[in-house]
Amino acid sequence: MRIAIDLTSLFPPATGTGNYAHALLHELLHLDPINHYALLLHASHGNLPQALETLTASTERVEVRRSHWNPSWLHRTWRALHWPSLEKLAGSEVDILHLPTPGPLPPAQDRTRFVMTLSELNVLRTSGVAAEAQQVQLREWLNRCAAILCHTHFIRNEAVTKLGIDPNRLHVAPLGVDTQRFHPLEDNVAHELVRRDGPLLPQSFFLVVGSSTMHQENLKHLFSAYHLLKKKMQDPPKIVCVGHMDSATLSHAQKSATNAKLHEDVFFVGRVPPDLLAAFYNLAVACVAPDAYAGHGMHLLEAMACGAPVIASSIEPFRETAANAPLYVSPDAPEEMANALQTVASSPACQVELRKRGLEHAYTHSWHECARKTLAAYESAAQS
Repeated sequence: MRIAIDLTSLFPPATGTGNYAHALLHELLHLDPINHYALLLHASHGNLPQALETLTASTERVEVRRSHWNPSWLHRTWRALHWPSLEKLAGSEVDILHLPTPGPLPPAQDRTRFVMTLSELNVLRTSGVAAEAQQVQLREWLNRCAAILCHTHFIRNEAVTKLGIDPNRLHVAPLGVDTQRFHPLEDNVAHELVRRDGPLLPQSFFLVVGSSTMHQENLKHLFSAYHLLKKKMQDPPKIVCVGHMDSATLSHAQKSATNAKLHEDVFFVGRVPPDLLAAFYNLAVACVAPDAYAGHGMHLLEAMACGAPVIASSIEPFRETAANAPLYVSPDAPEEMANALQTVASSPACQVELRKRGLEHAYTHSWHECARKTLAAYESAAQS
């Protein structure tokens, strides 16, 4: 087969989708000695991550194709003119086109089968005309795919029950964790990484990771819990939030912290590269995931692989991804979250137990297995 993978999600770097695409492709190229790959990028994008550059240079089965088409214009011409063809972009005929995140698909071709990764369905949790239009568009894209990859059975079931997608086209490929990048570090090593490349951090902190976690409702519950914690505990660890936020979301989050009288307790540091994120995980008192909704728990696996205790909402995707390793709390119970924060911060024995459970579980998730199931989905799509 000739498999084209849209790697535009690698840019900008250090996004969840970008990390997924990078890790998956790296493992696919190691796992699959037969098929040929075309990696689709825009001409303005920089170099591939070093590990991928090395892999692509070492084999003739991988070709990097850079298009001068602006992605937004490309999508418009696909819709209006059914041009340019995927064959033109990829250099020759393609059997499989994989989009690591939902997006517009090129004009239909007899030979090519489309594969799309569906990591979450936040669009189902919003209302209004715009949200309904997004749901219709997503359903249209998914119905054109011969195979759809989901990170959890939870998302697979939602796609079936709420979008009406044929279950035979949905394949679950759980996320892996890169234990060469995310692993326990000596404190002095982690501190040096942060001192050299990162922002100034508080001496003791809870870590909150992920752009989706910064949604208003999640922060509201977290700040309510932290306000209660300050009444229970003298000088508790601060809160450090990592993840991309646009200016409007950041402004709203900062305003929420100020309104909760926590402006001196909450630090928003934005997006950080994976190596620096690993240092953050290692230094955190705990990684906290207060999400009321999520599609998976990749950041929980990363935190656990670094030896960080994890406190997480007891939502189905987190339980599916992290099993019994975290300390779970109800997503809408600030008092319960406050008690969990206090317990972990004040109990070394609890930290040791959560760290042990997390490390054991994180190492059961591998990118090799994710790549193996992805390759099986490609083969299923090709035969459809």
